[in-house]
Amino acid sequence: MGVWLRVLEIGLICSASLGLSLILFPSPMQMAWNGLFFGQRAPPASFSQEAQAYIVFLYGVLGAVLVGFALALLGLARGPLRRGERWAWNTITLSVSGWLVLDVGFSLWSGFWPNALLNLGFGVALLLPLWKLRPK
Repeated sequence: MGVWLRVLEIGLICSASLGLSLILFPSPMQMAWNGLFFGQRAPPASFSQEAQAYIVFLYGVLGAVLVGFALALLGLARGPLRRGERWAWNTITLSVSGWLVLDVGFSLWSGFWPNALLNLGFGVALLLPLWKLRPK
């Protein structure tokens, strides 16, 4: 269990770090997301100042939710999952799977496939160790 639990913990710490970076470094993170979504670091010229400010706000809220999500799952991983409690594995797996299906589905539906690819990467990084840690 040790190696796969550590891989899961690292994935969750990376998720929390990404969320925190959205809050602590809003300008560089917005430039990175603009590059991902719009192919350029600057916001599209058609975005007003209000729209740009609202996007920074939304990234901050998204970051806060991501930090909370990752820390809650990390607490479960380091406590009850480490002790082999099946309910913890079920809870973490359901939470990660639910997020992944909804986020990838919505990203594809709304035309932002780069976000779907990014989420699939995070999903694999979290679900692979969960698969290896599954109760027998």
